Amino acid sequence: MKESILLFNFEQQKARKLAAQLMMAKFKVKVVKEEEWKYPIGCLCGWKDLTEEDEQDTLKEEFSLDTSMLVMAGVDGNRLNQVLTAIKKAAVGKIPYKAIVTETNQNWLPKTLLEELKQEHEQMQSENSDKTMLHEK
Repeated sequence: MKESILLFNFEQQKARKLAAQLMMAKFKVKVVKEEEWKYPIGCLCGWKDLTEEDEQDTLKEEFSLDTSMLVMAGVDGNRLNQVLTAIKKAAVGKIPYKAIVTETNQNWLPKTLLEELKQEHEQMQSENSDKTMLHEK
């Protein structure tokens, strides 16, 4: 499985800083261009070939992302720590939407993955605020 990092919708200077740090840690980095947002995650990271069905789906969808997202393919536990260290060293601020490519989400479009990450993030924030309220009582 190829190890790579996909960067979506990053401001150009932040993408450069982040890519430089990740490449120093020997990661293959791809800054995914807006015109590529219509392809499944697995195709963008080189895990699978674009199918005819994928091509048909690209004609039906709207492909916009309203925030940045970092997607890791083939990254295991130790290397995950290296990614997080590279993010800190790049000093690009927080990246709340990070994901690891799985058998399931490799078939998703970037927009679908981002929507899922946002739901998970919202749910975690809600659970954390519930816990805080319980401790305050």
